[in-house]
Amino acid sequence: MLNAGLDFGGIGISALERFRQILRGRLGYDSLAYRTGAAVYGSFAIAKREGVLAAWRLNAMAKGPRGQIAELNFSNLRHPIFARVGTPDIATIVNNVVREEYGAFEPEIAPQFMIDAGAYIGDSSAYFASKFPRLSIVALEPHPDNHKLASRNLAPYGERVTLLDKALASTSRPLRIAGDHDGAAIGPEGAAVEATTIPMIMSLAGRDRVDILKMDIEGSEGDVLNETADDWLSQVGLLIVEFHGKDIEAKVMNTLRRNGFEARRHRSLWYCRPIAVT
Repeated sequence: MLNAGLDFGGIGISALERFRQILRGRLGYDSLAYRTGAAVYGSFAIAKREGVLAAWRLNAMAKGPRGQIAELNFSNLRHPIFARVGTPDIATIVNNVVREEYGAFEPEIAPQFMIDAGAYIGDSSAYFASKFPRLSIVALEPHPDNHKLASRNLAPYGERVTLLDKALASTSRPLRIAGDHDGAAIGPEGAAVEATTIPMIMSLAGRDRVDILKMDIEGSEGDVLNETADDWLSQVGLLIVEFHGKDIEAKVMNTLRRNGFEARRHRSLWYCRPIAVT
């Protein structure tokens, strides 16, 4: 059964985050009151973890003029991370590194292999590589500018992270990508990019299991998690996915249900895993 909430198998949520969800539900995501409160909440989270000065600096960088690349250090990253001033890079890093949007779970056994589809500037891969010292990652980022910065950010992690300039799809057919920053997406127009599949990545890495499959691929999750996923979903321990549209969400939920997965939502992400057999 697929239900909302985060009360299963080691996945937890803070009281403050639960309060934020209640406010979002009552006030609405686009309301001025909620957006103002969310900004205050974000600044509080940064100040609490990294200090008031870091919160002030990140806020200034998010609004700053584009064209500069800044080096940032965070307590839960093993190495510095670089970001483009005045772009969505800053908000993405705050969500994924400081507020740990992808960290709402504690595995019983340390994960060994991860696929990071939609790696953007490498922030999520850097977060997971820092959190799990023995984790090996294959990261995918097909957008040239994002890939270039991701390569810089992930280089210090050495052979533990393999970065591919490919898009994730259900087949290896050539695709096109348009847009920039965190809005880059596969579509009918744009620059040509290569594609790869989950089975192809597993074969490349010499793995027969994916402990964590993170997927933020701007709508292409509907293609990846179609009926062809029946062939490999049983080899995935945890899927963390962001849906881009209700139609895609409904379609993917059918695939997950068909393959015996349960799902819980945390902020904009769905944490999905095989239902434990008792």
